[in-house]
Amino acid sequence: MGTSKPLLPVGGLTAVERVVSSLRAAGAGQVVVVTGHDAKALLPVLRRLQVDPVHNTDYESGMFSSVQAGVAGLRGDPDAFFVLPVDVPLVTPRALRLVRDRFERSGKGIAYPVCCGRRGHPPLLSARYVRALLEADRTSNLQTFLSAFAEDEAHVDVRDLTVLMDMDTPDEHRMLDRFAGILDGADPCRPPGPDPRRPPGRGLRPPRGEEPSLTTDEALFILAATGAPANIVEHCRAVAAVGERLAEAIKPRLPALDVALVRAGCLLHDVARLLPDHATLAQEVLTNLGLPRLGGVVGQHMVLTPEPARTPDITEKELVYVADKLVADDELVGLDEREARAFRKMRPGTEAAERIRARMHDARAISEKVAVMLGRPLEDVLRDSVLNLPGPMRELSIFLVRHAEPVGPGGKRFLGQADPELGVAGAEQAKRLADELMAATGGACFNAVYSSDLRRAVRTAEIAAESCGTTVQAERWLREIDVGLWEGLNWEEARRDYPVEHLERERDLVGQPFPEGESFRDLRARVVPRFVRLAEDSLAAGHRRVLVVGHKGVNRAILAHFLGLPLEDLFSIEQDFCAVTVLRFPTPSTGEPRVAVFESL
Repeated sequence: MGTSKPLLPVGGLTAVERVVSSLRAAGAGQVVVVTGHDAKALLPVLRRLQVDPVHNTDYESGMFSSVQAGVAGLRGDPDAFFVLPVDVPLVTPRALRLVRDRFERSGKGIAYPVCCGRRGHPPLLSARYVRALLEADRTSNLQTFLSAFAEDEAHVDVRDLTVLMDMDTPDEHRMLDRFAGILDGADPCRPPGPDPRRPPGRGLRPPRGEEPSLTTDEALFILAATGAPANIVEHCRAVAAVGERLAEAIKPRLPALDVALVRAGCLLHDVARLLPDHATLAQEVLTNLGLPRLGGVVGQHMVLTPEPARTPDITEKELVYVADKLVADDELVGLDEREARAFRKMRPGTEAAERIRARMHDARAISEKVAVMLGRPLEDVLRDSVLNLPGPMRELSIFLVRHAEPVGPGGKRFLGQADPELGVAGAEQAKRLADELMAATGGACFNAVYSSDLRRAVRTAEIAAESCGTTVQAERWLREIDVGLWEGLNWEEARRDYPVEHLERERDLVGQPFPEGESFRDLRARVVPRFVRLAEDSLAAGHRRVLVVGHKGVNRAILAHFLGLPLEDLFSIEQDFCAVTVLRFPTPSTGEPRVAVFESL
């Protein structure tokens, strides 16, 4: 990135200046800076900062050796010490003080800052770990060393994204430089205007009270820093496409409306979605990042106050609120369908159901306000919004699953189109599969569910899709390969009873049919064209997620086709019971179909 990381400019200061400043503001009694590569360039800065430099002559052996060098440089008898990499330069004094205070009360020997459920930097270690650190193998790493003392950990929820923000690439450095400016503008101790240490041409900090707008890339950077899963990111991007479209339509009639704030609010409304009270948590996290106005918009996407009908104009928080209710997963569905999907997952009359009913009531009130202001229904405004959604959100994902374990005599035997039920173990596998699919889709329902018409496949599909309430469509063409007279035999029995046919199949495993049955070429001809047609029909219907439950041979033939493998290689494709493979089919405007192979669940 043009220089060593400690000297990179971050908000008008170098990275090392920011780190030292925050540590001292948090009350650190001594700051040790460990140097390694390009130490000579760093020393003048360290002399000006009046820190204790320690040079690690063995820095090339890894970062842990620098941790040991820094610990060896501690003076006096400290109670505890932080270990802070210089490429996490935005950590605030507030976050450091929270970790210190909780550490002192916890009785634990290690404290970690946590934000949005993720552990960040820096850990605070009791001085009792000094000796163990100095005696540890220097080729180890700090994470491995500390993992041996997990019972001595305290986690401190600082609700501060700066503990998660590091810079390993030029793009990440650019983002941290941007957020440094936002933080400095929100800091009353840093007046607005030019900073004499800011390199020329880098601009000014925004005046206090004037909150900057986030770009899409900056909002996505925040989602990435918090580890938001792909399905939540896709949902946020879809909500942003809808919210921005509404805001742009209203802007000519309401010039004060901030379209960028609506877009950023939509992108970040579910930044803490996997945690309790996620809207309030997100509001606090964004406020601590110097974005209180954005935090206020995000904080009300679940419970909106005041009631929309009492507000004459349409506000940014209302547009974020209604956009979220118009989108299910990554699909624009409208308020009625969104409400119907929500009620499928819960009993009517419960407290949760009443909360949903109240939210949808508020969303409809906002929808009516939009219609009155624009002189046309909200649905008309959004009629073309699906076309404007980002390409990946228009993908069709087909979850191709092998059925769970059926009852049977045990051992490896040929099982083709015989029709045993699932066993007890198989039913448990299917339940675990349902949980894994729920996690993989973020709780999203399947638009359609298909299975072989054999009972072991149908029952697997029913259990896996039970929470969606989607009817299983049983298809004969998805049946397993017909093994003919070898049904129920093991390999040795087939070779003994059918020696000639066995030898012929040994010579041509994919082309030679089972006695009075099919070959794998026959299977491919039966299955692959119908599967391709299923994908095309699903795309035409606008489906996003489809579940297909097949068999070992069937799924192998499908995957060999889409992976471009010769049919002879299909036996190399793993297909354990309840194995899942996801095939992603973009619309024609977004590229060629591609295959993403997930692990067996």
